[in-house]
Amino acid sequence: MTAADGDPRPDPHIPGEWTPAHPPPPVAPPGYAVPGYDYGPPPVRSGINPMAVAAMASSIAGFLPYFGGVLSIVGIVLGTVALNQIKQAPQNGYGLAVSAIVVGVTALIIGLIWTIYAMR
Repeated sequence: MTAADGDPRPDPHIPGEWTPAHPPPPVAPPGYAVPGYDYGPPPVRSGINPMAVAAMASSIAGFLPYFGGVLSIVGIVLGTVALNQIKQAPQNGYGLAVSAIVVGVTALIIGLIWTIYAMR
């Protein structure tokens, strides 16, 4: 039976008469997800960033009397580097890095005030 004989089904051999049962999946621009399709589970975070731990240790040691200023600056720099590493690779320790920067700045300010007061 053909379409000329009264068959309601389109002939797949004649161009333009046949359409597939399912349309092809939608195509999204590069970098965007296609609606209804998922990229999968989020990446697993792999432990605490060791640079964030070192930054916190240096920042706390910044309260020591003689080398405090140097150690607090080291803590601030390590905390900033740890933040950049955490943003690039999924790791834990964001809050630790931020708090290391805050503690390092606080230790540096207190050390400067103490030094200025001691010089009087």
